[in-house]
Amino acid sequence: AYYTELYAINLTEADVTVTFGAELTNAQSVMRLPLTVTLKPHATTRLTRIVPITIEKEWKYSYVYMGVFGDPETIHDDDYIYHLPYPAGKSYPVGQSFGGPFSHQKAAHYAVDFDMPLGSEVCAAREGIVLDVKESSNVGGTERKLRNEGNHVYIRHADRTIATYAHFQQGGVAVAVGDSVARGQ
Repeated sequence: AYYTELYAINLTEADVTVTFGAELTNAQSVMRLPLTVTLKPHATTRLTRIVPITIEKEWKYSYVYMGVFGDPETIHDDDYIYHLPYPAGKSYPVGQSFGGPFSHQKAAHYAVDFDMPLGSEVCAAREGIVLDVKESSNVGGTERKLRNEGNHVYIRHADRTIATYAHFQQGGVAVAVGDSVARGQ
């Protein structure tokens, strides 16, 4: 048989939602592309099968994909009471809150930025498992082109929601992928 099957493997502790597309020459996908699918933790998922249109001719494909942590079908536990993301006894003003016009739109709608001095201690607002850490960047700023340069920590909670802690200084993260963190830690 002439075909290629494409699979995605999720090696993380969280759901990952992937959008997959392909450029096909004398070939077709059995699934409509682009395809968006949520991969369960530590699971292998068949995405599609690519088959030639005319077997006697050359056929080929190339693909692209983009993944993000989380499942858009996840339901947040609205009864959970979060801690503030800094040590008890401290207080900081809110710089931007829900739906803030600068950068808290769409997926970041519920983000809250606290105006904290560089190097301030950041604590987990809710317990969970650390999914991803980036602390290598020394680039920052308000330009949208720098959005993916910032340092961050992602934590998955018991209800499968994921918190993003962002704007860390280079080398300023005290947890590692796979760590279990307590609320307030």
